[in-house]
Amino acid sequence: MNYRKWVPVAAINTIVIFGFLLRVYNLSWQCLKVDELVTQTAAEMSTLNIFRWSLSVDYNPPLYYLLAHWSSILFGDVTNFSMRFPAVICGTIAIYLSYCIGKEVKSETLGLLVASLISFMFPFFYYSQDARAYPLVLTAFLGFTLFWVKLYKGHQELKYVFGISCFAALCIWSHYYSIVPMTIMAVCYCLKYKNRVVLCSAIITGILVLPLILMFDVSQFISRTNHGVFNVLWHTPLAIASMLPNEMFCWSVIVIIPLAICSLYKYHGNTILKVFSITGFLTACLLIPMAHFTAVMPRYAVLVSPLILVVAMYPIAKIIDNTKALDKKIAIFTGIVFLVFLFNYGSILSWMTFSICPWMQWQGYQV
Repeated sequence: MNYRKWVPVAAINTIVIFGFLLRVYNLSWQCLKVDELVTQTAAEMSTLNIFRWSLSVDYNPPLYYLLAHWSSILFGDVTNFSMRFPAVICGTIAIYLSYCIGKEVKSETLGLLVASLISFMFPFFYYSQDARAYPLVLTAFLGFTLFWVKLYKGHQELKYVFGISCFAALCIWSHYYSIVPMTIMAVCYCLKYKNRVVLCSAIITGILVLPLILMFDVSQFISRTNHGVFNVLWHTPLAIASMLPNEMFCWSVIVIIPLAICSLYKYHGNTILKVFSITGFLTACLLIPMAHFTAVMPRYAVLVSPLILVVAMYPIAKIIDNTKALDKKIAIFTGIVFLVFLFNYGSILSWMTFSICPWMQWQGYQV
């Protein structure tokens, strides 16, 4: 029996199952939050009406609303559980995709490290229990990133071009802000390769999102970004900037960011790590003015959090891979994962014990 082959398989399967159980646990306990009530309204519509409503009244693409609608049909009613279940599935798939990205960038060790962190880190766990598009666009962007890495490493077969195009379309069907990190990564690709991959991918993606383009109401979208509608003007750029680290990594930012900086310094020749860092940094920074002047929420920074995790865990994975003794490998792996867990435990614990229902009732909502 080849232990080197089945151990990583058993490990990632265990991590994915753990992440799923954590996400599905007590899924319907919390009351529906304000934005989730919008999802509830959409889930009660027909498929065709969801398309029309999301593209003419709402300002979000229809994909998560459709998933919530179909999930409600599957479970027999529009409930907290049925509307949040697609988020659970997407959040679970994100764990596996993060493993694939880490494995593609360096090794199975890096993949297992990143997947382990995403399985329990509070932002990923929290938004995987939220009936909104956050885990959906995260999963779609991770799929896009996986194929981007393959193309960037020189594997420019048609299947990879088609794969990245499909995930790019899924990103746009999930949330429009995903265009920002995808554009940054496309530009970085063009700086290295002078070929038609980006153009070909853009054409395929354009065909796949054509229904959105044809039905999109630009005037309505612009009007929905008015501060008078959303009352987000009080979010100053400084306040939004201070929120972003917590939205991306919670308190474990204290561990993640220093490791990422050290990784970039030590492995400055690794262009993939550079692109991941640039994409994560610019995407998060651009959210500051976007969240201030429009209705885009700062929490969409979680979209690029896995990229920074890959950068931060890269030197740890290298140390583990270069360590010969199995017990030392396990000790380093569990040590760094446990360290990150300590900074996230309080947030997960408070979410498991704090009820949002009284606040919702105080706001005048029926719960």
